[in-house]
Amino acid sequence: FVISPLVIIVWRSLLELTFDLLPSSTTSAVIALLIGLSSAVVLFAVEDLLVIVSSRASPRSKIIWNAFVTFVCLLSCVFLWRGAWELNTLFIVKEVVMGGWFNFVLGACLLTALQVLSFVGFCGCALDNDSDTGAFNTQYLRKMLIDDQTKVKDTWD
Repeated sequence: FVISPLVIIVWRSLLELTFDLLPSSTTSAVIALLIGLSSAVVLFAVEDLLVIVSSRASPRSKIIWNAFVTFVCLLSCVFLWRGAWELNTLFIVKEVVMGGWFNFVLGACLLTALQVLSFVGFCGCALDNDSDTGAFNTQYLRKMLIDDQTKVKDTWD
């Protein structure tokens, strides 16, 4: 009841700030998408380093560090979302109702393929300084990929 409205307020506010930085156009949508994608790639690449820094910090510093990393992740997601959404509405599905259903079905299928559809409503609901699992909660994805690689390897042995 409390968390969801606050998440919506933060997302919407950051989205509006991206429009202040990059007024709506095809070029700004591409730039936003590139900022989001490149920052996500960098964050995933340095995830282990971010965890090491977090694990060596004092409890108070750890909360500040984790909040900073979470904010950077949030910015990355907002830029990625804004760029992808604008490009989608400009070039892929322009009709509002059909576009909404297309995006819903596509998103649900991709989330189901990653086995994280049930995770959508709970993403980000963890206490600050809760664990050392990483800057991203990617353990489910790593486990799934490792299990899939093991299955493939077992079939070839």
